[in-house]
Amino acid sequence: MKSSGSEEELAELESIFSEFESFTNLEHGGGAQTRHYRLERMQRWLRILGNPQQKFRAVHIAGSKGKGSTAAMIDAVLRGGGEKVGRYTSPHISSYRERISIHGVPAPLELLLPILQYLRQEFRRAEIDYKPTTFEALTLAAFLCFAEADLDRVVVETGLGGRLDATNLVLPEMVVLTPIELEHTEYLGNSIAEIAFEKAGIIKPGIQVVAAELRPEAESVICHRAEELAAPISLLASRLQKLIRSSEIDGDPLEIVLQNPDTQIYTRLQMRGRVQAQNAALATLAVRLLRPDMPSALIETGLASARLPARGELFRTSPPVMLDGAHTPDSVTSVYETFAEIFPGEATLIFGAVQGKDIQGMLERLPKQFRRVIISRPGRFRASNPEAIQSLLTSIGRSAELIEEAQAALASARESGLPILIVGSFFLAGEFRPFLTAEEEFGTGMSGGEPPADGSTKGRPTCR
Repeated sequence: MKSSGSEEELAELESIFSEFESFTNLEHGGGAQTRHYRLERMQRWLRILGNPQQKFRAVHIAGSKGKGSTAAMIDAVLRGGGEKVGRYTSPHISSYRERISIHGVPAPLELLLPILQYLRQEFRRAEIDYKPTTFEALTLAAFLCFAEADLDRVVVETGLGGRLDATNLVLPEMVVLTPIELEHTEYLGNSIAEIAFEKAGIIKPGIQVVAAELRPEAESVICHRAEELAAPISLLASRLQKLIRSSEIDGDPLEIVLQNPDTQIYTRLQMRGRVQAQNAALATLAVRLLRPDMPSALIETGLASARLPARGELFRTSPPVMLDGAHTPDSVTSVYETFAEIFPGEATLIFGAVQGKDIQGMLERLPKQFRRVIISRPGRFRASNPEAIQSLLTSIGRSAELIEEAQAALASARESGLPILIVGSFFLAGEFRPFLTAEEEFGTGMSGGEPPADGSTKGRPTCR
């Protein structure tokens, strides 16, 4: 069986993913808190499946932003150091298959499809109370793939929170915590401290913790939990001596200097932006503690090779297009800054966001650089209201056009010939990326991102 798969096999794969998607699905916005937060259900399924999570070493990552990018960087560096590495991340952009990566590419069909077929059969005959959520089903599939793939390490990103997340049954050799912000307050709490408590739930007794630069209230919670569990903790804020980056069309030149362990890195990131530079510093510290013997040159090469769709992703079409799934005021502001560094003149913005996000916060920081703003619909997987976003822009003194469908919005944006930024949601990125990657395949553009997981444009992005 070829890894690319026949049309029938790919259709079967998408059919199973669609069936899993019909389960209780917090990414869709459905399901009660009590229905989701039941680690007992995951424990039961893992026992039935032979506890696959005990058959690999894991780096476990939680946080509010930067989890996927940090995971991709750690994965790339470890692979550059000669390891066989798996990675489990979310959301995906084109296909659920993107979430389960082995050796830097989506899990091969000959491995993944039989596992999915087996799980579908088991789920169909399960009692209603023990039917998994969508995320649990995907996590079980990932753990089975990793257990069978004979890997050296696996990098696992939490879905939502940490303490009660479906991934929190792995046996980590390291815990990595990225920056923590107010998010998913209906599930995680109404303060930074409460959310940090949920994220800190992945810390295990005696296991090394590596934490990004955190807000004081988050740092206090994380450090207290680490102390309770006698888990050694390394804070990036106390180890980072220098972090210098700039943005260029060919990527972001980056210098990282760490102390204890002393490390000096010079590289060029293809995942662009200030936030990605911070993620790279965190990934460097994590890898340096995991692999003290790894030469700096391998870390540099690994960081330079790291890719993840819709993270500062540049398509060198005419005009050029930058695509980013940022969906919080801080992260979107970082994208605005990065875009302006590469393209300092007038530009066009395509924006879309789902309900429940701080849309006003994202738009209030909108630079005047964007002469034209187009509001588009970020798919129909999650509720959105493009008309309300257009009205909101008007209320803060900015005009905007409403072109809901992605292909039409992109065609219209290109008429002026100005550089284009597409931002506001991973769902939005998933609507536009198939058109941009298709241009690559026909030689009309060049991008720094990964190819579609299965060579198709099927699938919908999902984001929590």
